[in-house]
Amino acid sequence: MLGASAFVARGFKIANYADTSGDPPASKIYSVIRCILEQPVDGYVLMGACLANQEQWHHAHALVKVFKEEAKKRPGFPVIMLIGGNKEKETHEIIREGFKNLPCAGNSTEESTSTTPTSSQQGRDAGEGIPESEKG
Repeated sequence: MLGASAFVARGFKIANYADTSGDPPASKIYSVIRCILEQPVDGYVLMGACLANQEQWHHAHALVKVFKEEAKKRPGFPVIMLIGGNKEKETHEIIREGFKNLPCAGNSTEESTSTTPTSSQQGRDAGEGIPESEKG
């Protein structure tokens, strides 16, 4: 909520505040991200650094899958990810590797990963491309 308040205070409009707490598997996080990207949004911001008590690599696998599907449809689409907490190092590596060759504006391989991709792909299995151990 603090991050959302900071965005609003700077003139941004939040289209969707989705909470994926409770340690959901990557397939459920993937579905949430797909729903958000079905809305008319100008960018995607993930803030998962405040007292996260879940394995953050679930988010990493879901983000990589969604934005591999979306990157060609919306080149330059801004994506900002702030992820810290459990399995942070592994999470950052999954994101760095997964986004490495995507046509994203602001694509960064620095420790704080900033990237860019896109929206809707219907008819896909939410669990496809996500490791079996991460499906729920």
